[in-house]
Amino acid sequence: MSTQSRELNFLNINSFVMEIARLPVMKFSVQEITFPDTSLPEVKMGNPFRAVNAVGDHITQEDFTFTFIIDEAMANYRALLAWMQGLGFPEDYKQHEDFINGWTGSKELLSLSNSRIGNQFSDITVTILTNHKNPSIRYTMRDCFPVNLSGFSVNVTDSDSVPVTATCSMKFTGFDIEVLKK
Repeated sequence: MSTQSRELNFLNINSFVMEIARLPVMKFSVQEITFPDTSLPEVKMGNPFRAVNAVGDHITQEDFTFTFIIDEAMANYRALLAWMQGLGFPEDYKQHEDFINGWTGSKELLSLSNSRIGNQFSDITVTILTNHKNPSIRYTMRDCFPVNLSGFSVNVTDSDSVPVTATCSMKFTGFDIEVLKK
């Protein structure tokens, strides 16, 4: 019985497409994705002499993080900011109430649900492509919401035309990994 993998192609680090259901404007601006760490923390079981490690019963995941190029109109950045502001009561209760009832305050941020709960979240799908640019794996994070949106810098002394980027971190409730084609 062989223990070697029969797969000779390695995962291509720059062949993916990320889609946020609520933010279609983000589809082609994502530059980098960091998939979350997954942990199964141990449980300490006491006895009269010392604590003994036992297998844990709750899997934890870190944040899903992505870096994106900010478009000239800042539509993608403003849409993420509107989402966070709608969730976070920045000015008054009515702003949050409007948001969860479907009025997002941004034409780039879609309302996907008639449910007050559903309007707070969005699924994110990352499709990993093969070396031949064919869809291979679909990684779906369920019920995502933004928890951090980085600032960004602009600089008049840079002579190179470097795109301005920002990073967003999302919490999520779970994920699915689906093999599309072998």
